[in-house]
Amino acid sequence: MTGGYFLLNWIVIKKIRVKRFGLIGAGRVGSFFAALLLKKGFKVLGVSDIKRNRARELSRFLKLKKIDWQNEELAKECDILFCATPDDAILDVYKEIRPHLKPEAIFCHFSGSLSAKEFPKNAPILSLHPIYTFTWNDKKG
Repeated sequence: MTGGYFLLNWIVIKKIRVKRFGLIGAGRVGSFFAALLLKKGFKVLGVSDIKRNRARELSRFLKLKKIDWQNEELAKECDILFCATPDDAILDVYKEIRPHLKPEAIFCHFSGSLSAKEFPKNAPILSLHPIYTFTWNDKKG
């Protein structure tokens, strides 16, 4: 049973590694997860943030090919889109990018206070709740 479990995890990770990840929100949580994804071999396509300089700084730190992204561009290009904004901005971001999301794309957010009921029924939403205090040094991996 254990061997089958690990084989299944390996297959899932191999399939996910070919997916293109995007990040909206280049603060502590977003920076940590973008750096972690790259460190683990996943493809981070781009970063956007309402504070453009913060997104550019993180994009340069991650050595991404394209430095300047808009939310809608990321939604069109990414398979999995992380939203690491303050909780009160998540629904607004989702409403902004929803028309641009690829049909099979997944929208992930990091809010523990946002109910799934606030999103459209059957929306491809993933909510992650890391139990960790993030610092700016965490993005260094």
